[in-house]
Amino acid sequence: MRGERTYRQPYFARAALALIVFLLAWPALAVHADGEKSGISLQSTIGYQGSYKDGRWYPARLTLTNDTGDTLKGDLVLSYINGDNVTTNSVVPLELPPGSPVQVTVGVPGVILNKDSNRIAFYEGGYNDKGTGKQLGERGYLDSRNSLSYMIGVVSRDPDTFNFMPQLNQKGYDIAVYPLKPEDLPDETELLDSLDVIVINDIPTGDWSEGRVQAIRDWVIRGGTLVLSGGAGYEQTSRAFAELAPVEAGGTSQLTSAVALESAGGESLALPNGLTVSNGKAVRGTAIVVEGEVPLAVSAEQGFGQVVYAAFDPSLEPMASWAGSSLLWAKLLSDTLMPTSVNAAMGSGGYLNQYWQLNNILDLFPSIKQPELLLLIAMLGIYILVIAPMLYIVLAKADRREWAWWLIPVLSIVMGVTVFFIGSGDKRSVMSHTVEIVEISGDGHAVISGGTGIFTPAGGTVSALFDEAKPIRFYGDNGMRNGLNSNGHYQLWSGNAETKAVWKGVPYWSTRKLWTDRQAAAAEETGTLDVSYKDDNGTSKAIVTNNTTVDLNDVYLLAQGSSTSIGDLKKGESGEAVMPSIPAQGYFYYGGSVFPHPTNNRQVDEHRRQRELLDMYFNRFNNGVLQAQQPVIVGFSEDHASQYLVDGAKVQSDNLRMWIKELEPVIQTGGRVHVPAGAMSPIMTSNTIQSYSSYGDGTMQISAGEMEMEYLLPNGYGVAYDKLDINFVNGNSNPNAVWSIWQESTGQWVELGGSLEAPAAYLTPAQSIRLKMVSTSEGMIWLPQLTLEGEVLQP
Repeated sequence: MRGERTYRQPYFARAALALIVFLLAWPALAVHADGEKSGISLQSTIGYQGSYKDGRWYPARLTLTNDTGDTLKGDLVLSYINGDNVTTNSVVPLELPPGSPVQVTVGVPGVILNKDSNRIAFYEGGYNDKGTGKQLGERGYLDSRNSLSYMIGVVSRDPDTFNFMPQLNQKGYDIAVYPLKPEDLPDETELLDSLDVIVINDIPTGDWSEGRVQAIRDWVIRGGTLVLSGGAGYEQTSRAFAELAPVEAGGTSQLTSAVALESAGGESLALPNGLTVSNGKAVRGTAIVVEGEVPLAVSAEQGFGQVVYAAFDPSLEPMASWAGSSLLWAKLLSDTLMPTSVNAAMGSGGYLNQYWQLNNILDLFPSIKQPELLLLIAMLGIYILVIAPMLYIVLAKADRREWAWWLIPVLSIVMGVTVFFIGSGDKRSVMSHTVEIVEISGDGHAVISGGTGIFTPAGGTVSALFDEAKPIRFYGDNGMRNGLNSNGHYQLWSGNAETKAVWKGVPYWSTRKLWTDRQAAAAEETGTLDVSYKDDNGTSKAIVTNNTTVDLNDVYLLAQGSSTSIGDLKKGESGEAVMPSIPAQGYFYYGGSVFPHPTNNRQVDEHRRQRELLDMYFNRFNNGVLQAQQPVIVGFSEDHASQYLVDGAKVQSDNLRMWIKELEPVIQTGGRVHVPAGAMSPIMTSNTIQSYSSYGDGTMQISAGEMEMEYLLPNGYGVAYDKLDINFVNGNSNPNAVWSIWQESTGQWVELGGSLEAPAAYLTPAQSIRLKMVSTSEGMIWLPQLTLEGEVLQP
């Protein structure tokens, strides 16, 4: 027995030791096993240095290398939770040759990626929802971080270009600069949306791909700001963007005077060795900074964005270290650069607000109507008063009253089926409902966004195939589960210049919906709305001509809280409306003004979609105020053309489009220019206030302190302004806030309250007007609104 025990003890000891070693080695073995299963290595670059803006698309750049030795065909799947708690499975078909890296870019719609919100896998042979995908990377998920900053992407020879911009953060801004390489700019325009500004400086663009260049062009049209600079290198920098560049390159010169730059930047600038600047002819836009006859900075509107030209290289001395550089660029970017609190009030550009609100509108299928109540009552009456007595009489005469035991249930079933058949008469076929917004900029470019819903009576698997690449977000359904799931019910397939949305497990008689983000449209697809102005005995009138591709109904001028009907305009027709001149601010209920609610419940609300669409658009920034009080023309069109294939076929469709034409804030009639109240937004140049918040509509809650700001005059070098007025919409009702204006002619601050002199007494060399506010205690203030008039100077 002792010998037996001696034999067993070493055996158990060796077994225990082997178990311990195995457990200690298990993590490494597990990782190695996963790598063997996948056989694909993954490298990723997410967003812009890992950052993105909430609600705005950004790229996930992935490099996959097949290490198996055999060619692999299948689908790359990035599964993530979108803003409506939908697990979206973004699918990209791939072929991976052995040993050769394959690069692919997947778009992410402005949601955070972390270990709980996404998974990335490769499905050899094709994607399925059975969980057989092979994990990619050591972790099997991607990471990104949300940024609240004003994001500036810089493509330059010098990676430190624009590093002076965060100096403005001490004045209430939140700016982040991201050095980029040309290849960091994707070919999909929506994936640039997380960037507020793209700076291209002293770097050749002539060999850039057409896809990258077109993506940037469309991004500008949709609202981005492109900066083209480079001094001596400007000709090479602007080559790919000749049709957008404000200035046509024409050699260089040496600048020896810095008066205009000093005025714009607010700091002295020594040029002992001169400053190399690019010469050229301004072909579009407005000069912002001019030294003698040389335009140093020019801004040109392109669609809803702008292109800014700088004649100098901001990465070279003395501009790189000049103390006035940040303020100079704050003025050049003033159309989009706002203090932190204002930017936060604006949210994510209204993207998410439109996304949520359109969800309800898409449920209003015009072709699906409630059954007529009177018809249902009549059928019930027929059954109770006619069929039942007649059945009794017939059975009594036939002496077959006992048949009532089975005839009555049968007739009840027949009547129920009949009621159901009549009530579901418009619900027995697949149909779609598309609602879109067509925004037309001042220069005639169009941008389209919107959503679509699909009604399916049978349920099961439903697909929508678009014949072009589209940035799509899914809406959720009532049965959504929290967290990331693997059921594959929402799939987004991209490739071959088309996009397919697939829904699985759809119940019968259900609706599935999706949203399409803003896309630049071709001119031949939309046409435009042309607006001109005329003076009618001192009253400015807008002349609107419908040069779109459709007839428009319910055309209105919306401005300063008022709605003026222009009527219906067929293609080629014109109408007119008086431009309001009294400044207004607050919540404007345009929807109810243009389309009043029915006076009683029995009336059919024929314009509910239009009313809610108007409210959605003007409430997209959470404050119900059209930003900067900019007037618009609005009209509507309807059609039934199928815009995509549902399960491979065209289906019945109800389409509604709201057309929005943004009017120029500056009105010119003949040689006279009128700048209405609210057309100019101030630039913060100095701030000692410790805390303040803005509601995005000119109202601010502040603590004690001092604040200086500048208003840049539109086309200040091309107009001789002769009238100036300063208004406070709600009156300057805060007694503890004192406002002053800088009088350039005397070099002194003058308190507001009395009569004003001619504008020339206040204009700085940078063609701006400076105001100062001193507050002795916490309170509410309202930013002043400036009104100007002047004569156009002859060139």
